Formats: sequence, C-alpha cells, structure tokens
Amino acid sequence: MSNVFLVNPRLGPEDRFTAHWCCLLKAEPSLGQAVVDRLTQLAGIGTSRLIEIIEHPGGVPTERPDCLLRTEAFDIYCEHKLDASLGRNQLERYLALTQSRKGFLVLLGNQRLSIPESVYQSKFYLKPQIGHREHFLWSDVYSVFRRSRGTLARQFVEYMDHLGMNPWNWGKFRDPFVDETAADAFRSLYEPTISQLRQSGITSVRRKNSLGLQIRFPVPDVPLIYAGPVKWDSSLTIPLSGRLFVMTVWVKGNVRLLSEKEEFIIGEGPRLFTTWLDDSPALWKDNLFAERNYYASIEEVLNASLDQAKANISNVIHRTIQDLSIELYGKR
Repeated sequence: MSNVFLVNPRLGPEDRFTAHWCCLLKAEPSLGQAVVDRLTQLAGIGTSRLIEIIEHPGGVPTERPDCLLRTEAFDIYCEHKLDASLGRNQLERYLALTQSRKGFLVLLGNQRLSIPESVYQSKFYLKPQIGHREHFLWSDVYSVFRRSRGTLARQFVEYMDHLGMNPWNWGKFRDPFVDETAADAFRSLYEPTISQLRQSGITSVRRKNSLGLQIRFPVPDVPLIYAGPVKWDSSLTIPLSGRLFVMTVWVKGNVRLLSEKEEFIIGEGPRLFTTWLDDSPALWKDNLFAERNYYASIEEVLNASLDQAKANISNVIHRTIQDLSIELYGKR
C-alpha cells in the first residue's frame, strides 16, 4: 500500500500502523533513509542507501515480517509489535529470510519482549549496542519523525504519541516499560495502596514480572481488579490517549453484572473515566470475564514527587472501588 488514504480501515492496530508506516516512508524517502541510518547506527554497523520499501514481504502468510527496508548493500526485515507478544518461533522463521540475500532482522516494539537465545546470538539479528537491550523500541526512531518539518511526518508523530511510542522519562527515572530500575520504582508506588487495602480486609498482590497490581475481591461480587499502566488501548473511546493507568474489572460468569456505561467519574484527583467491555474471557482462568475498564492518564497519575504519585495511584484505585460499590450495593 502506497496511498495512505486507501489503507483498509478494518485492519487491526498493528497492521494498520505498518500500512501507515510504509505509506509515509514511501512518500518521504528521506525519512526511510533516516530510519535505516538510525537503526544501523544503534546496531553499530555501517549504513547503506535505501532503494525500496516492501510491506509484508514474502509469499507464505506465516513467513511474512511487517516490512522490508531494501538497501544497496543489504536487506533489513522489520517485525513490528505494539502490545502483542511474539508468536511461537516467529523470529526464528523470519531470521531464515535473511539468508536469501545479505540481510538482517530487527524487532521494533513498544515494550520489552524476551528474545529467543538462538535469535539474540545470531549475527543476522540486529539489536542496539547500548544498555543490554534485546531489541529496538519505537522510541529509538521517534526522533527521525520529530525532526521532520513535513506535514505527514508531524501527523505521524501525533499518531506515535497516541500509541505511547514517544520517549518517556519519569522524573529521575527512565521508562518503566523498558527500564528495570524504573519498573522497580513504579512497583514501589503501590505500597501505601496495599497497606490501605489490607486495613479494609482486601488482599492485593504485586508481580515481579509486571507493572500491575492484583486486587482480589475489592467488593463481594467482583473477584478481581487488575490495575496497572499500559502504553495505549486500541478500543479507547474516551478523551485520553498515549500511556494510561487502567483498572480492569473482572467478574465471574458471562451473565452481565455491571452496566454498560461510559462516563467521567466525578471526584478529586486525576481525571477518571470508565468504559464497558463486552465480557472478554480471561485466557489465564476459566469463568472470568472483563466487564469494565477505569482509565486515568499516566501523566496525571505520576508526579516528580514519589509521595504524590503514590497518593494519586491510591486515589484512582479507591475511587474505582467506591464507584463499583455504589453501583452494586448503593453505598460507598
């Protein structure tokens, strides 16, 4: 696809982003060259002149990375990830494509993903030579578009902002989605909330491998609220974009418990919105369904002051529980 206005509106978020990405790089070849220069610079290899951009190269659907950047000297096969995880043997299959012509494979993601050792150690797999990173991030190429004065590029930057792809440093920390020190600092923000919930007889659990907090039976008929930050949400219909703090309400059984409301939750503190979900089943537990999300902007929740950030997280979680209690039982 080379016409941005003809991109299929029914594409999923990742394929739609890839289509827009390829349209822009074809329309503005200097941006495509700048992307090649940036990737090769971070990977510590010499660059080459870009001569072609191919969306979803290859014939077999299961063997088609998202984009091919063909240069005079080598090919760069690009796999794009927004919020999805890697498929089984996905990178291993794509790595085989680099053998037909001198080529390399890169992964561009929105958050940290674990790369198979056989791929990570391959000389045909490119990764940043800084910070022990396993793959590239969209924030690595964000500056390429940010520096451009073209209208399409400026609009693409807004698109990347909406998807949480812009570089983010939280106070003195880096991005919790990609930096473990920042992730540990973020997890510490839950400590006052955990203590307050415990005093109310509610159990909550942090997980080392995530940025979220599990809140178990915050009200009698709700077995779980999962609270935590996300880069973006493709289903969002509220006036927020980019990184969010989300509280997903999980209920038992597929008979709807909560109303299908989308509204602003009045109260002091960060702005809090709610949207309903269509009883999406949990993949990790039987008979558990997501019925509602509560959202706040991560920029409003976090603060240069850790104490204020802790207070804000406690605020939005307690307002969420209060809203559920009022709806289900008519009391705070």
